[in-house]
Amino acid sequence: MATLDEAARRVETAMERLEHTIEARVAAPREEVDALRRELEAAREQNTRLRTAKDDIEQRLDAAITRLRGALEP
Repeated sequence: MATLDEAARRVETAMERLEHTIEARVAAPREEVDALRRELEAAREQNTRLRTAKDDIEQRLDAAITRLRGALEP
């Protein structure tokens, strides 16, 4: 019986190590996904700011071009 008990303990220990390994591997990608989500959100916010700046510059350039055309017309 001692041999059977020892084998059962070894199997249990191996299963616990396997479970911990699996949990660690599952946790790492979750952290990576969270980091990627944060980066994506930051990129989206930057994109919004850049679009706003582009729209402002576009309007200012259109106004400047209109003024220049008006000044060049006889």
